[in-house]
Amino acid sequence: MKQTDSSPLFPTPFGAQADSGTLTQIPPSKTAIGRASLALGFPKETFTPIAAGGVPPYGEDMNGILNMLSQSVRASEAGLVRPFSASYAQQIGGYPRGSLVSHPNDPTHLFVSIADNNGDDPTKGSSGSWSSLTNSIDTIGAALTAETQRAQAAEAALLPLSGGTMSGALFSGGTFSPSENVYATQPVGAALSGEQFYLQLVNDNNAGTTWGRLVLRDGGGNFHVPIQIDNHGHVTDAQGRDFLTKPEAQAVYLPLSGGNLTGSLYSTGTFQQGSLELTQPVGAALADEQFFLQLVNETKNGTTWGRLVLRDGGGNFHVPIQVDNHDNTTVNGTLNVTGQAGFQSSVLSQGTFQQGDLQMTMPIGAGFWDMQFFLQLANNAKTGTTTGRLVLKDNGGNYFVALQIDNHGHVTDAQGRDFLTKPEAQAAYLPLSGGNLTGALYSTGTFQQGSLELTQPVGAALADEQFFLQLVNETKNGTTWGRLVLRDGGGNFHVPIQVDNHDNTTVNGTLNVTGQAGFQSSVLSQGTFQQGDLQMTMPIGAGFWDMQFFLQLANNAKTGTTTGRLVLKDNGGNYFVALQIDNHGHVTDAQGRDFLTKPEAQAAYLPLSGGNLTGALYSTGTFQQGSLELTQPVGAALADEQFFLQLVNETKNGTTWGRLVLRDGGGNFHVPIQVDNHDNTTVNGTLNVTGQ
Repeated sequence: MKQTDSSPLFPTPFGAQADSGTLTQIPPSKTAIGRASLALGFPKETFTPIAAGGVPPYGEDMNGILNMLSQSVRASEAGLVRPFSASYAQQIGGYPRGSLVSHPNDPTHLFVSIADNNGDDPTKGSSGSWSSLTNSIDTIGAALTAETQRAQAAEAALLPLSGGTMSGALFSGGTFSPSENVYATQPVGAALSGEQFYLQLVNDNNAGTTWGRLVLRDGGGNFHVPIQIDNHGHVTDAQGRDFLTKPEAQAVYLPLSGGNLTGSLYSTGTFQQGSLELTQPVGAALADEQFFLQLVNETKNGTTWGRLVLRDGGGNFHVPIQVDNHDNTTVNGTLNVTGQAGFQSSVLSQGTFQQGDLQMTMPIGAGFWDMQFFLQLANNAKTGTTTGRLVLKDNGGNYFVALQIDNHGHVTDAQGRDFLTKPEAQAAYLPLSGGNLTGALYSTGTFQQGSLELTQPVGAALADEQFFLQLVNETKNGTTWGRLVLRDGGGNFHVPIQVDNHDNTTVNGTLNVTGQAGFQSSVLSQGTFQQGDLQMTMPIGAGFWDMQFFLQLANNAKTGTTTGRLVLKDNGGNYFVALQIDNHGHVTDAQGRDFLTKPEAQAAYLPLSGGNLTGALYSTGTFQQGSLELTQPVGAALADEQFFLQLVNETKNGTTWGRLVLRDGGGNFHVPIQVDNHDNTTVNGTLNVTGQ
């Protein structure tokens, strides 16, 4: 049906000017033979042939019926709301739910029935079965007027969608459950196209662990957790590895300045020379001269030698003493070895070969089967570029240059991409301790609710309460609303003010919205409070239940120290300062220990790939064997074979020996040379020499 299909209105009832006697009022019940009534309509005899005793219907009855019906239709067409009638209610068994009636004495006062079979009088107002539509409209109008006045008065204190400065804390209080008994806050951070960088708080009820983590979502939808802090004091990287603090490094690693080892030291790196497999040298170097220990295995005949080697300034190798696994001690002349390692208090590879324009050192590192992992130095005389590189060779014969450093200040990865330095990071990225954004702040994340598309909220949260701005778009009719929303502690949403793209300002009831917030301009916490000598900003971060993960800035005017810190509060009310950075250059953990930077590690510690020691190296770790106290060995090892120096003390008689030991593949120990504190020197247990 179309609008134009409507029938004409009744300006007057049917038969309004009928001649006298041609229109009669229809009675409720039958009054005479052949007469119509409301109960029976036209009776049965009017449908019976006259020849069979029937009677014809009366024309005045037909006029009466049509007149009655057209009067009712004419009243409805005129928009008349009929007044409440107690007698009519009794006749029909009560008004149905949804019926609309007017006050018998005031046609402008309307009532709606809220119950079926409703015979109560709405003018008495005591039964609760009628609702006054007129009173509701008046109440809503008064409330709209009052709320509009309140919202206009408060508008000056609101944060605009274009961004601004906050004076209180900012927390992401929305949560979701990625798995059973695990809850996470909605992210708070920055977004660009399909990429995100944000803070998030995660709690595992089963494990009793709370994490604060920094997350990067790349354009491919992959999530990376570069740093994660938990309530057990762990600070880990994307692979779950704990970061190393300076005290931990000092307790575990040997510094370049020298020190005391508590365990064994062996050279296990090897290289091949014909049928010989040789360990990398361990000893001392001065200029072009070297003096070192080395273990050599002849794979053809199963002979293993431990030898003491001197390389003179002319490149000649002298073997003053050599011991094999058959208890033979020999002295040889010169030995020509290429591709060896030269070293100064450690290990340096100085043998070179040419590859195109590059002059390259022989590799120094580790290897087994067809795989290698080594350091190499390359020089291009044409371009004046010298490069140190870390190379991995897999068992397919492929080489990967994992790290490369040149004399022009470049540090690159396998794809030739420069690593990011601290100054570069400080110039381009926002640190965990906070800072100032130079662009706008918008929430661009959206979610769908029926035909509505809503942005993720941006605002403030306190415990289970939230106060935020949100943009809503109705896709069906093209209407867009900007609204201010308050979520109370009971989970109810209140919309005190809403503005649409037609310049209408309205106030709505409650709205259920959960989700996350993204920002594209500055968000700074500038509200402060005093705690002792510290002036501190309100926290900004993530939180749910009683847990929080936030950034905070603290200033001590007395000491002139400003500190940015990353804080985790667990559900037991305990605070952990997982990371702290001050204006004096310190970066510390929860125990106040400085983190170790790459330059500090390079300046103080010996890497696993080798290097130069500037101080002495001693093995001070000991073990007991009967009445003997022995130091842990220092030397070289190849498979199950070892060649090492060792100091032995006999506690009963006060004798101390320094000895050179060969352990063969069968587990037998050979002592080719031994010196004691009484100036006795024994070779293979047969030669006693006094003096030195």
